[in-house]
Amino acid sequence: MIDNMVGVIRFMARLDAMVAFNRDTLRLPVHADHRDFVAFEPRQGIRLHIGRHSQVWTEKDVDPYRVMLNVATMEIHSEYERLWGPGVEFIRPPEREG
Repeated sequence: MIDNMVGVIRFMARLDAMVAFNRDTLRLPVHADHRDFVAFEPRQGIRLHIGRHSQVWTEKDVDPYRVMLNVATMEIHSEYERLWGPGVEFIRPPEREG
């Protein structure tokens, strides 16, 4: 039985842009930076890893909806406005989830 989810790994061609987005726009703390593989740790024990991979070479995702991140915040509306302002794309405005 799986007890917990501790991380997600996503490989991409545009790593530098995504590192900057996660670090500067989302303000996720960098846990480790190994140039071609970067780990963010938004909460102790939970990590988002992004990196380069020899089999991922395209600059544009074929399906931009294939990976979606759900985040938690006590200030959902102000965070939505902060991120939306500089052009972060959302699939819908924030709403209360069950």
